[in-house]
This record gives sequence, C-alpha cells and structure tokens, in this order.
Amino acid sequence: MNEQSEPLQNGNEGSGQLPPVRVFVWVRAGGYRMMAYRDEKGAWRSVGNGNELRGVTEVEWPSQRL
Repeated sequence: MNEQSEPLQNGNEGSGQLPPVRVFVWVRAGGYRMMAYRDEKGAWRSVGNGNELRGVTEVEWPSQRL
C-alpha cells in the first residue's frame, strides 16, 4: 500500500478511515486546508486543479451525515 492510500492517524474523527474514491472532503496538507478527493489509485488530488497532493495530514470526513 502506498503512502497516499494508507489510513491516516488523525482522519475521519479519529477512526482512521478514508472516504471513498471521488468523494470531495476537506483535507490539511502543507499547512493549508483545501477540498480534495482520492483518485482510483488512492492519490489525493486538489478539487480546484486536479494536481496531486502530498503530505495530507488530516481529513475531515464525517462517518454519518445529519
């Protein structure tokens, strides 16, 4: 498993689970907070320009929507 597709330590409210492919979520990478999604290979991509993001440290993805 590569770095981009491994579960995060502090993602998803502490559960460590990643959102499904192509689901837009807020992430923190490089000191910035931005919208991103995971592609079919598990790499994080910016919603704005589609560029690959490295060093994603946090994912805001609720397990349930109210």
